[in-house]
Amino acid sequence: LSAIEAQLAGLPVVAPNVGSLSEVVLNSEGGRIVERTVQGFTMALRELLKDSSLRSEMAMRTRDQSRDQFSVNRMIQHHSALYSSMGK
Repeated sequence: LSAIEAQLAGLPVVAPNVGSLSEVVLNSEGGRIVERTVQGFTMALRELLKDSSLRSEMAMRTRDQSRDQFSVNRMIQHHSALYSSMGK
């Protein structure tokens, strides 16, 4: 949830590819999915720290994407479709 909340706040996320983070953080759109190494994190963080326009672009894209993908309405639609398909 913290990755989604960060994106909704307009913050690019740098995270390892664990759990479902790669589904939440769209690599190159809203952040960076990196190897679980010091070098992986360092490279991604340096890139974002050096490029304020990249951070701004990512913030805008990730905010919109997260708002659409993780909204309550979207969740209701998905659950509704799931329950509908179970009754067939």
